[in-house]
Amino acid sequence: MATIAFSKLVDKLQQHYGAPAPPPSTDPLELIIWENIAYLASDKRRAEAFAILKRTIGTRPDQILAAQHSALAAIGKAGILPDVSAEKLLTIAKIAHEEFQSDLGSVLRKPLPQAKEALKRFPSIGDPGAVATHSGTLSARCSELWAVCSTLARAGLRGHLCHSGTGTKATPQTSPLRGLREAGLRA
Repeated sequence: MATIAFSKLVDKLQQHYGAPAPPPSTDPLELIIWENIAYLASDKRRAEAFAILKRTIGTRPDQILAAQHSALAAIGKAGILPDVSAEKLLTIAKIAHEEFQSDLGSVLRKPLPQAKEALKRFPSIGDPGAVATHSGTLSARCSELWAVCSTLARAGLRGHLCHSGTGTKATPQTSPLRGLREAGLRA
């Protein structure tokens, strides 16, 4: 099997799918909020929910902690399980406030292994999210890293498994490698 450099892979995916949008924010806390604001929402609905949160409540931990659960759940209706989304937002705000004095900047100045462990305290943030949040807010590589993650997500490669959305097993048409094949790459 022929190999392809990662940069060439990203170039091919971007040629096929187009350039992804830039990250919704360069603020690490806002990126964590973005990931949790609306469970299983499309990018468009997630962006709408995020804009509503910023406009009506705010994204600082003290603002979210002061908000009514019902107001956060209403925003979370952009996805499914709005009460779970509201609880996640409150948990994020509490962790940011109590453990990081509402400033994740100090975390981002730590070496990557320590920063990853700190960021993984937040709901729905595992190794990939921690790396993206760390790298994305430290340097100009933010857009590049976000582009890679976004392109791979649109290509169906973000998770280890992929299904058609109907609860059926992956098929050649719905597998994580479909995006690579569509872009003319062998996988």
